This record gives sequence, structure tokens and C-alpha cells, in this order.
Amino acid sequence: MDMYSIKKRNGLGLLIGVVLSIKARIVCVDKKEHRHGPDLNQVNARRVLNQVKENAITSLLSTQQIVASDGININQSTASALPALSSMTRLVQRTRRDANTPLSSPNSLSSIALPLENTISHRGEQFLQYDSGEHENGILIFSTNNTLELLRSSDCWYCDATFKTAHHRFLNYTRDYFEDFYIGRILRLNTRRPPLFPHSLWNCYDATINNNGRTNNSVEGWHNGFARFINCHHPDIFKFLEFLKSSQNLNEVKITQLQSGMVVSVERNRYKDHNQRLANICNTYRRENIIGYLRNIAYNITI
Repeated sequence: MDMYSIKKRNGLGLLIGVVLSIKARIVCVDKKEHRHGPDLNQVNARRVLNQVKENAITSLLSTQQIVASDGININQSTASALPALSSMTRLVQRTRRDANTPLSSPNSLSSIALPLENTISHRGEQFLQYDSGEHENGILIFSTNNTLELLRSSDCWYCDATFKTAHHRFLNYTRDYFEDFYIGRILRLNTRRPPLFPHSLWNCYDATINNNGRTNNSVEGWHNGFARFINCHHPDIFKFLEFLKSSQNLNEVKITQLQSGMVVSVERNRYKDHNQRLANICNTYRRENIIGYLRNIAYNITI
């Protein structure tokens, strides 16, 4: 009896059949057929991953919440067949990136509905600190607890409005606020209504004497850098918040450097000299010489 084995060319020693020759008769004996049931754990794991991908496209939940919610009702055997959590997280991110389905920009302030990812910083901290609700005079405040604590402990706050990077629906509210509270609205005959806060309350005399900031140039500088970072005018609210979160993450690094004693920025000598000259003039203020005082101040002001 002669026996011959048949091997697959591109395989290494893979037996796919045996040929027996017995007195000119050929008998083919096939390899036993692969007959066993599917692995239920692998099947269930595949179902979970498919659900994760579907939720990544249709849900407003954050990446971590999608992974967590889809893994609530699975048993331990299925969990052992799933990939690592880091791989599932990347699966959600990759699915959303490939789907490229950005949220539509809201038509009004009252229709803004923020996904959970826009309310949490890149470090997983609470970023949306206040939401007044769904109405046209709504207010959204974004910050982290750490930066709020820094504000609370600071004696002086600097503020500046930025219009190019703000959503266009917020523009009129900001302008109206400053006219009502600080400048006064224009009335007939080119006069202004007195503002809620009189000009004497926020003039620069005391700030100059006490060597505090008279301008918000540092805040304007930050806004200019933020505008270059976004690189477009009036982005939609979701794109704006994504850039705001990235900027917040960078500021957290700068805060840590400052708290560790690092000198992040130094005031230029020409600004130091300019501030000192104005302080010297303010120290000579006398009501009876108001015209001379204003003239000396004007010598140091460039428009």
C-alpha cells in the first residue's frame, strides 16, 4: 500500500488530504471537517464593539461615557473577550473622526445644547461652571475650579471683550452691557444717559498711584493670540469651545510654572519707565492746577 500526502504550496507542512493506493484503487480520505460551535464570548464582545461604534456616531456622550455605558450590562466572560479600555477609547475617537459628522450650529441662544464633552476640560475637570438655561438672555460660564480659586484670591481682575472669536449671537449683548453699565447709552441731541457705574468709580488715578494696571493690554494680548489660534472669525459654538478647552489646558501649564517660581514674562523697561512718569505726575495733582495736570498727562499718552 502506497500513501501520499498532499500539501498546500504556500503552507508549511499543512496536511489537507491523504491518498491511499490499494491494488489500483484510489481511496481519498479527507481531513475531518471543522465542527464546533461559535465562541459566545467573542460574539457578545463583537456586539458590544458594534454598539460602541454606533453610539460614537449618534450619541452626544463623551468618549469615556460611551465606553462606560456600553459596558454596564456585560458579564465577566464577555468582558474578558473585549480589547483593552484604551483601545475601546481610541475606537470611539477614530469612529467619530472617520464619520466626520459635526454638530449643527444652533439657530438661537435658547437652542444651544452642549454635549457632555464640551462641559469637561481635557483633564477631565468640570469646565461648564454655570448655565442659566434655555432662553435668549442665557449665560454660559466656563472655567475650572483651580482658576476660579485664583480669581477669588486675586485683588484685581482684568476683563476685555473679544468679538472676532465670539459667536455672532453674543455680540449685541456684550455691547449693550458696557453701554448700560459703564459708558451710558446715546440719547437724542448726541447726549448720553448716565451709566450705572459712574466714571469716577473706574478712572485710572488710583490705579496709577498704587502701581496697578491701568489698561487691559495683557488681556487684549491674550485675545489676539487666541484669535490667531482659532484662525477664523465667529466660529460655531462647538469649535469655539474645543479651542477654549485647549487654551485652558495650556494656561494650566503656565499657572503651574508660575506657582513653581518660574518667571514666565517680564515687563519691558519702556513700559516700566512710562508707568513711573505717569505716577510722578499723579503725585503732583492739585485741583487748582487741573489744566496743567491734564497737559502733563497728555504728553505721555499716545493715541
